[in-house]
Amino acid sequence: MACIWVIAAMVVFVGFVATSAEQTQAMVLRETSQLAFTLDKRATESTFIYLGATRGVSYAGLKTKVAQRVVKEDEFNPFSGNVFAITGNEFRLDGRVYQGIGGLEFSVQDTGALVGLRLDSGFPTDKLEKLLLSYGVSRDGARRLLGALIDYVDHDDFPTVDGAERKAYLRQGEMGPTNRFLVNPGQLRNVLGWEQALGNEFDGFLEQVTVGAGGRNNFNSLTTKGMRLLALDANAISRIQEYRSEQAFTSLFEVNDVAGTLIDDGQLAISFIPDTFYRIRLWNPSSRHEEWIGVRFTPVSGFAPWQIDYRLTRQRDLAALGAGVNENNASLDPQTPPTPLLQ
Repeated sequence: MACIWVIAAMVVFVGFVATSAEQTQAMVLRETSQLAFTLDKRATESTFIYLGATRGVSYAGLKTKVAQRVVKEDEFNPFSGNVFAITGNEFRLDGRVYQGIGGLEFSVQDTGALVGLRLDSGFPTDKLEKLLLSYGVSRDGARRLLGALIDYVDHDDFPTVDGAERKAYLRQGEMGPTNRFLVNPGQLRNVLGWEQALGNEFDGFLEQVTVGAGGRNNFNSLTTKGMRLLALDANAISRIQEYRSEQAFTSLFEVNDVAGTLIDDGQLAISFIPDTFYRIRLWNPSSRHEEWIGVRFTPVSGFAPWQIDYRLTRQRDLAALGAGVNENNASLDPQTPPTPLLQ
């Protein structure tokens, strides 16, 4: 009988050790996978930033190779010519997907073409109001949200018309305004009323805005939603996106010709040159999360020719991705393998 009990105890002990070893092995595999993802993410980010700091831009986006220009002996001005000429090896800045290092995927958006959140009492709010209306917010509701945002970032405690200052936040048990510009798009959650008003559309709304000034209508990097705000119909938007998938616009004449419509530049801030502010999105295709990195290239910086403005971890909308939804560039086939980081 004693032998039976000893054998039973040994079986239980062996089972415990096996289970413990299996759990330990699974934990090590998870940590190893996470470490590899972190290294791939930082390597991809560093590679892109290196290119952005050393290669320059063209109308099509960020160059990946150094352009060698031969100056003729009889050329009077060695700096003549179009420095933004398309070289054909650019990173496009319209949110299309690229293959990063390892199994990572990433995209880059020129945030100058997004709608700006950097408001003050004298800043025009018409484009941000249009964006809110496009998400189903009423006109009165949009004005209240804009007033709350202005009060959140301005330097006084006096509420604007339809706005909200510290007392309104305290009544709802929330922290008051920071009285400074937003440092990342996710901070918009802290502004009174915004997340509640947008509801399930809030994360999609963040895709269309930037904490910078934004508002530059660059048809090489405008999102689908951004072009809808310019009253372009679906056919015109599709033609624009199809054209820029391989080429790039250099003038409004080209845009009108491709779109088959007439876009009036009288009240538009149109630019075909990329901004210096970008949003990098990095993710593992099997992960539910992605990282946003706000970066700007600053050649006059005393530290480095770039600056990281923010890092933000967000949950990915896997259902939307599976359905082929791509507000940044709807003409791209989501089933097409991403382009490698360096060809």
